[in-house]
Order: sequence, then structure tokens, then C-alpha cells
Amino acid sequence: MQSADFDLICLGSGPAGQKAAIQAAKAGFRACIIEREPQVGGSCLLSGTIPSKALREQALRYRRMQGSASSLAVELRGDAPLSALLHGVDAVIAAQDKYLLAQLQRNGVELIRGKGRFLDAHRIEIQHLDGSRRVLQSPRVLLATGSSYKQAMADRRSPDAFANDLTGVYATDPDYGNKLSQLLNGGTLRAALNSRLAKL
Repeated sequence: MQSADFDLICLGSGPAGQKAAIQAAKAGFRACIIEREPQVGGSCLLSGTIPSKALREQALRYRRMQGSASSLAVELRGDAPLSALLHGVDAVIAAQDKYLLAQLQRNGVELIRGKGRFLDAHRIEIQHLDGSRRVLQSPRVLLATGSSYKQAMADRRSPDAFANDLTGVYATDPDYGNKLSQLLNGGTLRAALNSRLAKL
């Protein structure tokens, strides 16, 4: 193998890729992360844990406000508009993205924007966001590309079965319907949020 560009290449900037690259850098290895999304953090930050918990907190905050309003003899609408519940989720994502970028930079981990694909066991070709390509070599490559939601066969009534679950959201608030469908990308998340939102 020719001389390596990095001691560790991580494909994906979610929790696994971040932690591996940072620990490698702390141990004195040259580490990089290849990420195709405009923000770091993977599904955890962009469509899973963090935005879903931020949305949950908004729902709980609205419920507490309803209780406070009644004690002050002020009436709030019984149902929270989706836009009000999603307010602040983007700010939480942006703050976390900024924090993660600073953490990578502070630890000397290089962030490379683009898509990576294996040429062989030690060479990764990167297609940068501007379309240019380059090849990196490393004796160690970590695949930390995450996963995506797939419906179980029993639930697959039609190709649009999941979208059909959100028809009311799209109809009442089309600007936020797509964002909500991304937040609710997993059955467990969907069940947890539905139970919280149902309490409003």
C-alpha cells in the first residue's frame, strides 16, 4: 500500500463516526470524516433523536403554557399549530451542528464534504459537492453511514402507506408536513411523538 493520507477515514459524521475520529485524533492518528450532508451529525442530528426530542419539548412546553394560562384566566387554543411546535427545532439543529463542527476542529479532525465510495479495501474515492473527485488512502476505514426507515412488510399496504399517515399534517400545514415526516422516520419515534402530541 502506498503512503496513507489518513490513519482513519470515517464515512459518516453521526455519533459513531464523530466519536471514532475524535478518539483516533486524541490518540495521535490523522483522522478525517467524509460527510455528504450540509450539516454534520447524521440522522441523530438531522432527522432522529435531537429534532424529535426538540419537538417533544415544544409540545410539553405548550402543554405547560396551557396550564399556566388557565390559572391566569387566559384562554389558549386547545390544539397547537404544527408551525408553533416546530418553532425552534431548526435553531436546535443549527446550534448542535456548530458545536459538533467546533469539536471536530478542536481535535484536529478534517471534515471532507462529499460522497465516498470504496475503490478497494484501503482507497476511498470522494465526489465533492462541487462534482470534483479525489482518492484518499487509509489502512483503516470505518463505515458509519447510518440507516434509514423501512416499513415492515405487514405494514406495507401501498408505496405511500407512511405518507398516508401524514395526510392531515400536509393538508393543515403543508410547509411543515415534509419536515415532520422526516422527524418521524422510525416507528419508535413516531409512537413516542404521537403519544406526546395526543396529550395536547
